[in-house]
This record gives sequence, C-alpha cells and structure tokens, in this order.
Amino acid sequence: MRLSLCKLCQFADRLASGNPTVVGIFSRMQVRGFPTRLDPCYLAMEVETEPHVAGQEIPFEVRFIDEDGHVITHVGLVLQLGIPGDVMMQRTFIPMPIPWDDKCEFTGPGVFRFDLVAWPGSERETVLGGETLVVQA
Repeated sequence: MRLSLCKLCQFADRLASGNPTVVGIFSRMQVRGFPTRLDPCYLAMEVETEPHVAGQEIPFEVRFIDEDGHVITHVGLVLQLGIPGDVMMQRTFIPMPIPWDDKCEFTGPGVFRFDLVAWPGSERETVLGGETLVVQA
C-alpha cells in the first residue's frame, strides 16, 4: 500500500464518470495575523493497493501536525480498498473536507503537515505520507 497522491486543494470530488477531479492546488497560506483558521478546502488523497488487499476495510487517520511533530488534531476513517477479485493494482481516491473540527487553527507561522496513517494506534501503524502547508504572515 502506498500514498500515490496527497494535495491540498480548493475542491476535490469525482466526476459523473467516476474520475477524480482536483481544483486549485496550494501549499502556502498567507494570512494577515494570528491566530487564524484554514478556510474550507480539501485534502485530495489516493491510496494505491495490491490486489490481495482488495475489498478489505482498513482503518486510517489523517493527522494535522505542527512543525515540532505534535499532533494538533486528527480524524479517523475506515476505507474499503479496491474491488474484491480484481487482479490489478487498485487506486482509492479520498476527497477529505478540511477543516474537520475547530482545532485546525494556526497560532503562529510555520510549516504544518497533514499525514495519512494506516492502522493508527496499532503495532501495524504506518505513515503512508502527507502534504505540507507553509503558513506565513
């Protein structure tokens, strides 16, 4: 399993055809002052999996982390990955609306991170990767 896409964007969804769409990719945020919040946006993620995990439900967590490595807030989700019986690599697109709670706040400038973690809190916990956001005044 690997994270093949992780981008902050203004909008993410699927077209009627089922194809993912990502609009307005960004990685920097210029603000007037602190504290400040993230405007509603999306974290567009895509997880690529091997055929042997197709159909499995796997717990994930998205963590919002400051530049010191402290988790500011997190949200859990469970995904069914791939279509059972398929013999090809599968890609699961996840358009995650953010902020998911009122803790997504910036008290000062810095480099922040959104990480996607599989099997959070277990001995199998794996950080698949993530996206950084530079916040400056």
